[in-house]
Amino acid sequence: MNLPLDHLLVLISSWLLVPDLLLLLGFALFATANLGGIVAEAISRSKHRPGFARLVQNVRQKGATLDPDTDIRFGLPRLAFAELQRSTYAPTKILDDIQLTADRLVARLHLGIRLGPMLGLAGTLIPLGPSLKALAAGDTKALADGLVVAFATPVVGMLIGGLCFFMHSVRQRWYTQDINDLEFLFTHLRKESAGEKEIALCENSAA
Repeated sequence: MNLPLDHLLVLISSWLLVPDLLLLLGFALFATANLGGIVAEAISRSKHRPGFARLVQNVRQKGATLDPDTDIRFGLPRLAFAELQRSTYAPTKILDDIQLTADRLVARLHLGIRLGPMLGLAGTLIPLGPSLKALAAGDTKALADGLVVAFATPVVGMLIGGLCFFMHSVRQRWYTQDINDLEFLFTHLRKESAGEKEIALCENSAA
């Protein structure tokens, strides 16, 4: 009774090999595309982040006035100021939306971190059964073919996981700093707006 069940499990396992390899290839392309994106983002940040940092420093140390129409040309600050210029939402709502965008960009890398090594491990285990049968039958070619797949897939899976973990760490550090600076700037902007309204109210009262 166990024999048909064993054959069924082996058959299902064999069917899973091709989807596993396709998914592994897909995640390899996903990691490569994200790596290209993070390199482009790093170049953009290296050009424009120093100017944004000077703006934050001037507001913090010198009490400079923050212009909502400030031209910011990189990453999350660019999205935040563009939304601030064209929408009537409160700054807190814009910050919430920017936080959700950052969470989405970072969270999708979790798929590569978790699924890359898992698919690599599955790609190792699935061919081992047919390889052992080939060894018992003396078919060295089938054995070699199975072992090549079994040893290649975990390497690719760990590479995917490592790349995604690296990109996740870098982006999380970048976005945490950006959101912290945006919260400070938008808080300062709200204080300026409140101060202007108070001055206008006093002038109207005096008139």
